[in-house]
This record gives sequence, structure tokens and C-alpha cells, in this order.
Amino acid sequence: MPYTPAPTPQPCPRCQGDTFRIPRNLLDRLISRFVLVHRYRCHSLRCGWEGRVRVSAPALRKASKSA
Repeated sequence: MPYTPAPTPQPCPRCQGDTFRIPRNLLDRLISRFVLVHRYRCHSLRCGWEGRVRVSAPALRKASKSA
């Protein structure tokens, strides 16, 4: 799965920079059975943050309408 831009850009929780979505790992997929999460990585090489972000229901509706 190629990297995909976020439907609504998520700021990095460390540096408030831009992030991009990356493929989820097995743990992310298991967690998403209960609470939908996406995995993001910060564009800044100095920051290096990578983690999961919970997806809210309104964000899902907005993303599906724009697609």
C-alpha cells in the first residue's frame, strides 16, 4: 500500500509540523476493531514522530463525501 495523504491534515503532536499517513501494522489493525485508528509519520526528519491517531466519526463522513 503506497503512502497516502491525510484527508484532513493531522499536525504532528511533537513539533506541530505536517504528517502523512503510512500503512498500519498488525497492532493498529487489531485496535481498529474497537476504535478506528490511522498511522501517521512526521515529515520532519529531526522530529521523527510516528504513531497512531484516532479517527473520529465526523472526520470519516467528511472524507467519504469528498471522495
